[in-house]
Amino acid sequence: DDEDEEEEFVSNRLSLIQEAKKIFEDVAEDYKSVPFITEKFATWKRKFPKAYRDAFCSATIPDLLEPYVRLSSLTWDPLCYSIRSVELTSEPALPNPSLDSSDRVSDLRNLGWYNVLYDYGVDKESTVEDSNDPDLDLLPNLITKVLYPRSKEIITNIWRTDSRRQTKIVFHLVEELVVYPPPDSPVIQELLSTVLRRLEEAVESIQLASNSMLMTPFTRRQLLRLVKLIENIVIWNPLLAHKTLQRLVFESILSKHVVSTLTKAPATIDNVNFFVRISEKLAAVIPPEWISSAVPSSLESFASNLIRAIKLSNSTMAPSAAKSLITLRCLEQATALVKISSF
Repeated sequence: DDEDEEEEFVSNRLSLIQEAKKIFEDVAEDYKSVPFITEKFATWKRKFPKAYRDAFCSATIPDLLEPYVRLSSLTWDPLCYSIRSVELTSEPALPNPSLDSSDRVSDLRNLGWYNVLYDYGVDKESTVEDSNDPDLDLLPNLITKVLYPRSKEIITNIWRTDSRRQTKIVFHLVEELVVYPPPDSPVIQELLSTVLRRLEEAVESIQLASNSMLMTPFTRRQLLRLVKLIENIVIWNPLLAHKTLQRLVFESILSKHVVSTLTKAPATIDNVNFFVRISEKLAAVIPPEWISSAVPSSLESFASNLIRAIKLSNSTMAPSAAKSLITLRCLEQATALVKISSF
């Protein structure tokens, strides 16, 4: 079962971690962790800046530190509770109590090497920062080379797109990662494309029964999964193209599945009440800016079919449905429902 699979997964990961720790067994203590190494280079830079530049240390240190960061990334899995805090090298993670639980899991500041490298090479006694200092690129370069590929693996193979908690964690992670490379870097688009591909696959994976007129418990569960997926898609509104997300929500989910099922389903009280609940959920999650200038045709169709079903069933849910439709800016249909409920 799921519990056994999770235990096996954690056990395998811990075994991997124990094996990975052996890599540094025969390394001198002064070279076993990022803090020891960076302190030596930082001292060199501070005391002998010309020799530091002439030795091209700024070009060398990223390659020197990359194996340490890669080794540490083996245990870095923001979606896994049990072993996310394990460090392979001796630098500690620094928890940030100001973050809520979902942020804290994915926040890069919990990585020990990140905190060490954040201000590497910066002259703390100087009030002016040298924007041309190549050491300022050390952290962004390592994040791009190590955490970007690892994050793509997590997004592709581990992220459960139907989980709101996991989706929020992945969103916060990506939101942090896109800050580091240059804005026109292809790695940003590759990462965002990986997210979008997973969302598209999630929508395609949810199938309804071929005869949706039956409105079976399975059909209702699938529809609720789709609406829950809309919530998770909307989370990405700040990072992904609005038109792409709207296409997923209004065309791939609402029109293809929700409206299609509502059109075929018998207008029973139970069915109508179910779709009124759907309208309430849609009103709660669809961003107002998506419907501020024009209401998508799929939303209009949903509203019209909901009115038809309410009329046929003599449901008492018209006031609740009207409230949702007003929020969704289906004002003509909402007015019609108000008239129905007044009789």
